[in-house]
Amino acid sequence: MRHARFASFAVGVVAALVVGIAVTEVASRWIFFSLFVGIPAVAAGVLATAVTTRS
Repeated sequence: MRHARFASFAVGVVAALVVGIAVTEVASRWIFFSLFVGIPAVAAGVLATAVTTRS
């Protein structure tokens, strides 16, 4: 059980990093720095963790 939760947490962290990097690259033309760029990354991480924890 512990390994499944760790794996689900790892999936969430990776999803947050990937989405955060993608959003930053796309939005960097218009936004120099903003905390709102990280919101999609946090949402993706939470969603990925929730989906993988359900099983």
